[in-house]
Amino acid sequence: MQERLFIRLPASSGKETAVADAGKVVWFIWHQAQQEVIASGELGSPAELSQLQQQARRCETTVMLPGQDVLLKQVELPAGSRRHLDRVIPYALEEELASDIDELHFSWPANVSKAQSSIPVAIVARSRMSCWQNWLKEAAIDADHWYPETLLLPYRENHWSAIRVGADVVVRTGPWQGFSIEAEASAALMPVIVAQWPAPSLIDHYGDIDWPQPPSPMQAADIEVPLSIFARAGDTLELRRGEFAVKRKRVDSIRWKPLAVAASVALVVAVGGNLLRAYQLSSEADALQLQAEQRFLEAFPNKTRIVNLRAQLQQELNQLGASGAEQASALALLDSLQPAFADLPEMTLELLRYQDGELRLQALAQNFSQFERFQRAAEQAGLQVQQGALNNRGNQVAGSLTIARGAQS
Repeated sequence: MQERLFIRLPASSGKETAVADAGKVVWFIWHQAQQEVIASGELGSPAELSQLQQQARRCETTVMLPGQDVLLKQVELPAGSRRHLDRVIPYALEEELASDIDELHFSWPANVSKAQSSIPVAIVARSRMSCWQNWLKEAAIDADHWYPETLLLPYRENHWSAIRVGADVVVRTGPWQGFSIEAEASAALMPVIVAQWPAPSLIDHYGDIDWPQPPSPMQAADIEVPLSIFARAGDTLELRRGEFAVKRKRVDSIRWKPLAVAASVALVVAVGGNLLRAYQLSSEADALQLQAEQRFLEAFPNKTRIVNLRAQLQQELNQLGASGAEQASALALLDSLQPAFADLPEMTLELLRYQDGELRLQALAQNFSQFERFQRAAEQAGLQVQQGALNNRGNQVAGSLTIARGAQS
């Protein structure tokens, strides 16, 4: 799976607005292997988001949230307070915010090192988060990421980045700073907004932008499709956490942890069953049966009693939402991947999906070479592996892999 769908939702008007009048939705699909935009368009309003349902099902989906609705701040925290960020951060910013902190949602990077002197924080009205959530839910779109659009633009020291998206101008002014503004209001409001930051040496702009009096010289970037600049960014500040943390449940997706363990159970059950039939008195068969039961209980902790392991395993797999054919294919691929997983126990999965004969893995590793080792091990097992983008995430490396059966000879 090499396609990524980007959906840019419209900004809030500051008042209760019918979804059909909320503003236009900009979207595009980026092909990772070809490094190009293969489809793009505009929807009249979020009420039309269901038109992207099929694309969202087959693609990794990133929702870009408008800068007008996402306030970016830097918080200086005293030593020893990082264990209580959920309580400390809102109160540290309370005096700087016009709204009651109980009405606001706060997000910050997942990996905050002890050496960091300050923490970047994104602040959004909880009502706005709920609104976006409802729009996507009604359209049956289950997105992988929610990112502030400003942080998806490139950052270079002492440079700003700017782009026109629909009716708005989006500007990134620093590592964790930026803003968005309606293009029609930019002539009057831009000077006031940009005064918050020191003028850069250069402003790189992607596509045409009408900026009457920029604070610094502007330089046009050499890029054929301006929107594609968003796709070239790595992972950034995820807005969903706490009460808005992702709760994934797709019909065509399979939660990785129960299924991965279930694959081990299925393999052990199959091997154990054969051994049991061949060697009724074999202690090895008994040990395999016991191991399968233990793994089943680890995968499904709500089960406390095993009566018929095969039947109970099948029941749990059915509840995961996969068809019989999908179960067989997904389990077969996972069985083939067991040597690769066993060789790299320190590599952890964040997400696993099965669709159209492919497994899509999102994983964390300690370094880039571990992804290469995993890929080699999978290919030695006769599988085809396509490696997606790899990005540093604190002291770890995050990346994606798409795995399918090898071509039959």
